[in-house]
Amino acid sequence: MPRLIPRLLKKLAEHPLSETTFNSKHGTPPRQYSFSQPSPSRPSFNSKDYTRSILLNKDNPITHANAHRRHKSLPPSVTLSKAAEKREGAREGPREMSREERSWWASPYLRMLGSPLRRCRVTNRSLPAHFLVRLGQYRIPDIMKETHKGTTTLLAPDGLESSRFRVRRAGRAMYVVCWKHAMEEHLAMGGRMLMRSGTHPALVPQTSHLLRLRVLQELELLADRMTAWPNAQPPPPILRRLTRGEFQDIKDTGRIPFKNAVAVLVVPPVNNDPQTRQCAKPSMESTPLPGEAEPVQPKRPALPVSVLLPSGERLVAEASASMAEEQIPLYNGASLFPLKPQRAALHNLLCRVLALERNAREKCPEVRTNESVKADSRASHAFVLFSGPESVLRADTVPLAIALWRIRLFEGADWDDHREDAWILKAPYLSMDIWEP
Repeated sequence: MPRLIPRLLKKLAEHPLSETTFNSKHGTPPRQYSFSQPSPSRPSFNSKDYTRSILLNKDNPITHANAHRRHKSLPPSVTLSKAAEKREGAREGPREMSREERSWWASPYLRMLGSPLRRCRVTNRSLPAHFLVRLGQYRIPDIMKETHKGTTTLLAPDGLESSRFRVRRAGRAMYVVCWKHAMEEHLAMGGRMLMRSGTHPALVPQTSHLLRLRVLQELELLADRMTAWPNAQPPPPILRRLTRGEFQDIKDTGRIPFKNAVAVLVVPPVNNDPQTRQCAKPSMESTPLPGEAEPVQPKRPALPVSVLLPSGERLVAEASASMAEEQIPLYNGASLFPLKPQRAALHNLLCRVLALERNAREKCPEVRTNESVKADSRASHAFVLFSGPESVLRADTVPLAIALWRIRLFEGADWDDHREDAWILKAPYLSMDIWEP
């Protein structure tokens, strides 16, 4: 050690920390630039317009097809940083989204439909990736080799957590429709999805746990993104707690009269345990805690995970009755998160986001809040989530809305449809009409 310290001090003096550079291929992503260029005008193929063969002309579409090939331009960014400059030699520089493009980007439904198409192994349907669950192959541990003879790997949910917390495994994988009933029935039939690969016995509960964990992770990332908003500008709303009067109006009218609202969450604080008199500790673990694998059955009838309520403002005139009305999901926290540790973490993260909203309004001199002391103006347990062309500049709430909607899909809110015109029952694809709910 005495010999090492002098050499270390000498190296630090030669290369101070302020001048140290890191040359890592994973440090900063390379700049992207587009190869798009204006295509030449399409030539005429009429022989009367030429005195010689068209093959002798320069840049003709027959021998020079690459000159007439159209290349896609780079997708626009929500915001451009100050360091975003046009790359030398690039034909097109970075571009910022217009307000109309931001309104499309702020829609969770358009974002879900725009995800890559993957084929479901159960229904044999090609669906966007956000409507499916990715199952990766994992090696069988030694303690499970006796119960899974003839198989070398097990299928388990992969890629459900945010990439900021856990990277998706590379390798062979498959996709299954995001529906608990489809997974349970396929396991009951004993069917194998891949050769020499079994299915983990805890596939359904682990998938349910990770889908709910993704909501907590997106809330934590949302809080981190909100801290970067400059204090001098009026903050667009991201999350707001409804008053008792506003929540009662939603119950009475059955409508959600808030512009750019994408979800409403009813999350009361977790009560103390009647036996231990202690509150449940918030948990964001990837595996369920011991003793909390099975939620306690409530004494009252369980509320649905979510219900769809129409928006308060119609985007079209009353004459266009054929147009579908916008629907906003309302999530019940007790059914959405049956495990108390996860529900306690959800409530804490929502309160953290609200604290950031409150601090941003107090620091901005242009925003004034008119608080009343009436009984119906006190805070309720309902939270409304916003996503619009202005709020997406501050923080992107679409990943959180998608994570909530995937729980709704997993619980069968949009799949359990036995009508004759249901898409999932149509031939020649694998039929599910033999499955009883």
